Amino acid sequence: MRSFLILAMIAFGISLHALAAPPNPFTVQQVDPSFPVEHFKQQDVVVHTHETLTNKRASKTTLPSKAEMSEWLTQSGLTSATSKWDAVERSTLYVRAMKLDSKELLARYPALPKKGLTRFQKLVHEALKEDEDGE
Repeated sequence: MRSFLILAMIAFGISLHALAAPPNPFTVQQVDPSFPVEHFKQQDVVVHTHETLTNKRASKTTLPSKAEMSEWLTQSGLTSATSKWDAVERSTLYVRAMKLDSKELLARYPALPKKGLTRFQKLVHEALKEDEDGE
């Protein structure tokens, strides 16, 4: 009888916890601008539209937009050296510039000009600092 009461108390506690926990909202990211998202906006769904995603600045959790990446590559003088790279290679460069110290980054990309790579990393860190400061 005692174990039945303990089990009943545990089950009751679990059901109360499930009732008290707020539901996790669904998130939809509109990658294709022609994909309709109005239906999702009417539901309890967080919608990130194509415009929001493409204009969003880089952060520790978001890759930079194509325009922002192009701007950094141009300012750092790496445009021609990375011209044949696809989006994955450019995104990998961004993540490594964010995470690695300059010595490790230079070792990973020996074919890129050191001055340009150092400048690129500085631009990435400046953007992340601006994001942290809320600018």
